[in-house]
Amino acid sequence: MRIGLLAGSGSLPRQVHDALLNEGHEVVPVMLGDAQPILPDATICPLDRPGRLIRHLRAKGATKLIMIGRLERPIVSTLRPDLKGWRILPKIIKGLRQGDDGLLRAVAQIFEDEGFEIINPLAYVPNLSLAAGSFGVPNVAHLEDINRGWALLDDLSSHDIGQACVVRAGNVIAIEAAEGTDAMLERVADLSDGRSGRQRQPSGVLVKKPKSAQDMRFDLPAIGPRTMELVAQAGLAGICVAADGFVLAEPEASKKAVAEYDLFLLIRDHS
Repeated sequence: MRIGLLAGSGSLPRQVHDALLNEGHEVVPVMLGDAQPILPDATICPLDRPGRLIRHLRAKGATKLIMIGRLERPIVSTLRPDLKGWRILPKIIKGLRQGDDGLLRAVAQIFEDEGFEIINPLAYVPNLSLAAGSFGVPNVAHLEDINRGWALLDDLSSHDIGQACVVRAGNVIAIEAAEGTDAMLERVADLSDGRSGRQRQPSGVLVKKPKSAQDMRFDLPAIGPRTMELVAQAGLAGICVAADGFVLAEPEASKKAVAEYDLFLLIRDHS
C-alpha cells in the first residue's frame, strides 16, 4: 500500500516512516512547513501551499495519509497562500483559534474534503504502542494515585482539556492544559524542586490517556525519553498510560531511561 506521510517535527515521523517500510508499505514522505528533522527523500511543502501538496500526493498515488509529529503553528501574517490555500485559509484560521487540536482537525478535514483518507498509524504499525504490562513495579500508594488520576481524566475528558495529570499522595498536583505534557511536568518540578530539593524521595505519578472524543488518527498521546527525564526531574515515581492508546517514541531509549531514572512505566487497559 502507498501511504502519504505528512510529517511534523520530532523523532516520531522517522519512527513511523521506518516502521511502515518494514511492514512492506510504500511511503510518500512530506515535511510540513519547517518541520525537522527531514525524512529521507521527503518533499518539503509550506503549510500555505496545500494545492502543491495535494497535486504531489495524487501524482504519487497516495490515497491514504498519516499525520504524525509536532505541527508548528504558522504565523498568519507571514502566510503566502496558493489558490487552494486562499480557499481554505478561513478553515486554518478557525482551527488556529481552537488550539493545537483544532488546527489538526482543520488540516485533516481539508485533506478528507479532497478525497484522502486519514488513517491511524497504529492500525498499520501496531508495534508503535505497547499492550498492557509494566516496566518496574508500582507500589500500593502509586496505584492509588494512578486510580485517582485515571478517574480524573475520565471526568475531564468531555471538556476536551488535556491528556495528562500528575497525582501525588492522592492530591492532584497538575492538569495538562494547552501547554502540553512537557510544560506541565516542568511546572511540577518547580513545585517540588525535583528529587534534589524538597521532594527527596520519588512519589507521585504522571497519568496520560486519550480523551473520550480524541481523534486517534492524528492526535496520538506520546511519551519518550524526554518524558522520562522530566518525570524524574519532577520527583515522580513513574508513569501510567493506556494500552494501545499511545505512541512510545524511541522505544529502546525510552525503556533505558525508565531503568536509568529508576521509574516504573505501567501500561494499563482502558477499562
